[in-house]
Amino acid sequence: MGDRPDYLPVALIRNRPPRKEEYYELCMKLAIYYDLVGTVLCDARTPMIMKHFQERGCGRFLAKKPRKFQNPNSTASNEYGQSLNKQTRPVMVSLLQSFFYMHSQKVWFIEIINEALDYDEFEDDSDNDSVDAFGLALMMVADMEQPAQNEDEIMAHNQY
Repeated sequence: MGDRPDYLPVALIRNRPPRKEEYYELCMKLAIYYDLVGTVLCDARTPMIMKHFQERGCGRFLAKKPRKFQNPNSTASNEYGQSLNKQTRPVMVSLLQSFFYMHSQKVWFIEIINEALDYDEFEDDSDNDSVDAFGLALMMVADMEQPAQNEDEIMAHNQY
């Protein structure tokens, strides 16, 4: 497919149903339709969607916390999801910037582009949910493409 990445967004849920459970159901349906086993990375600060997936037998779609972006000094106990905080948000923004620099003309959803242009990386609670979701997806892709490695183990085998 040329220089088109394999991880362009193919679906976007932007409506705000009257009940959050309806939104969770839409997310589950997309996960099932696209067979996203183990790759649905949620914001760990909103555990209700992950609980909803698990209670309905769809926990297999949830992504574990990406090892590549874990802080070794972190005390977070969540098994699933990625918390967007002062340490991880800049990493996510860097992935977004690289993606948009190389592939913005290939994004089908103008809403994502518009939100990205208005994105405030320092604001924890913004209305740029589409960009946050896409950033989490890019973090998942980065973790899958190059898993975290134990540097001590690498140095033990090759000091140079």
